[in-house]
Amino acid sequence: MIDQLTEDTKDFVRHLHEVVAELKAKVMMLLRTLDAGGNNTRAAPPQHFRAPEPQCYGGARDAKELEIFLFDMEQYFRATRLDSEETKVAIAT
Repeated sequence: MIDQLTEDTKDFVRHLHEVVAELKAKVMMLLRTLDAGGNNTRAAPPQHFRAPEPQCYGGARDAKELEIFLFDMEQYFRATRLDSEETKVAIAT
Protein backbone atom coordinates (compact mmCIF):
# COMPACT_ATOMS: atom_id res chain seq x y z
CA MET A 1 0.00 0.00 0.00
CA ILE A 2 2.76 2.45 0.88
CA ASP A 3 4.61 1.47 -2.28
CA GLN A 4 1.52 2.28 -4.33
CA LEU A 5 1.13 5.68 -2.64
CA THR A 6 4.81 6.42 -3.23
CA GLU A 7 4.49 5.51 -6.90
CA ASP A 8 1.33 7.62 -7.27
CA THR A 9 3.10 10.55 -5.65
CA LYS A 10 6.07 10.17 -7.97
CA ASP A 11 3.75 10.09 -10.99
CA PHE A 12 1.99 13.20 -9.78
CA VAL A 13 5.29 15.02 -9.23
CA ARG A 14 6.43 14.03 -12.74
CA HIS A 15 3.20 15.40 -14.14
CA LEU A 16 3.67 18.66 -12.24
CA HIS A 17 7.22 18.98 -13.61
CA GLU A 18 5.85 18.58 -17.14
CA VAL A 19 3.20 21.24 -16.55
CA VAL A 20 5.77 23.64 -15.11
CA ALA A 21 8.07 23.05 -18.08
CA GLU A 22 5.20 23.82 -20.50
CA LEU A 23 4.33 27.00 -18.63
CA LYS A 24 7.97 28.12 -18.58
CA ALA A 25 8.16 27.61 -22.34
CA LYS A 26 5.01 29.68 -22.86
CA VAL A 27 6.30 32.47 -20.63
CA MET A 28 9.63 32.53 -22.47
CA MET A 29 7.81 32.75 -25.79
CA LEU A 30 5.68 35.65 -24.54
CA LEU A 31 8.73 37.46 -23.17
CA ARG A 32 10.55 37.05 -26.48
CA THR A 33 7.53 38.40 -28.33
CA LEU A 34 7.34 41.43 -26.06
CA ASP A 35 11.10 42.03 -26.26
CA ALA A 36 10.89 41.94 -30.05
CA GLY A 37 8.38 44.77 -29.91
CA GLY A 38 5.45 42.56 -30.70
CA ASN A 39 2.36 44.59 -30.18
CA ASN A 40 0.30 41.83 -31.68
CA THR A 41 -1.64 41.30 -28.51
CA ARG A 42 -5.37 40.95 -28.58
CA ALA A 43 -5.94 43.36 -25.74
CA ALA A 44 -8.34 46.11 -26.61
CA PRO A 45 -6.85 49.60 -26.62
CA PRO A 46 -7.83 51.66 -23.61
CA GLN A 47 -10.95 53.60 -24.28
CA HIS A 48 -11.33 57.12 -23.04
CA PHE A 49 -14.73 58.15 -21.88
CA ARG A 50 -16.22 60.82 -19.74
CA ALA A 51 -18.11 59.46 -16.78
CA PRO A 52 -21.36 61.30 -16.15
CA GLU A 53 -21.14 63.31 -12.96
CA PRO A 54 -23.57 62.27 -10.23
CA GLN A 55 -26.44 64.57 -9.41
CA CYS A 56 -26.12 66.80 -6.38
CA TYR A 57 -27.63 65.77 -3.08
CA GLY A 58 -30.54 68.05 -2.32
CA GLY A 59 -30.23 67.77 1.45
CA ALA A 60 -33.57 66.03 1.88
CA ARG A 61 -33.94 63.86 4.95
CA ASP A 62 -34.83 60.85 2.88
CA ALA A 63 -32.80 57.69 3.42
CA LYS A 64 -33.48 56.40 -0.09
CA GLU A 65 -32.31 59.63 -1.73
CA LEU A 66 -29.13 59.64 0.37
CA GLU A 67 -28.49 55.99 -0.46
CA ILE A 68 -28.87 56.69 -4.19
CA PHE A 69 -26.52 59.68 -3.93
CA LEU A 70 -23.85 57.65 -2.13
CA PHE A 71 -24.17 54.82 -4.63
CA ASP A 72 -23.83 57.25 -7.54
CA MET A 73 -20.73 58.79 -5.94
CA GLU A 74 -19.13 55.36 -5.42
CA GLN A 75 -19.77 54.44 -9.03
CA TYR A 76 -18.37 57.76 -10.22
CA PHE A 77 -15.20 57.33 -8.15
CA ARG A 78 -14.79 53.80 -9.45
CA ALA A 79 -15.29 54.89 -13.08
CA THR A 80 -12.85 57.79 -12.79
CA ARG A 81 -10.37 55.71 -10.76
CA LEU A 82 -9.91 58.28 -8.05
CA ASP A 83 -7.64 57.08 -5.27
CA SER A 84 -7.14 60.14 -3.10
CA GLU A 85 -9.65 60.58 -0.30
CA GLU A 86 -9.05 64.33 -0.42
CA THR A 87 -10.05 64.46 -4.08
CA LYS A 88 -13.14 62.38 -3.38
CA VAL A 89 -14.22 64.72 -0.57
CA ALA A 90 -13.60 67.79 -2.73
CA ILE A 91 -15.76 66.36 -5.52
CA ALA A 92 -18.53 65.25 -3.18
CA THR A 93 -18.86 68.65 -1.51
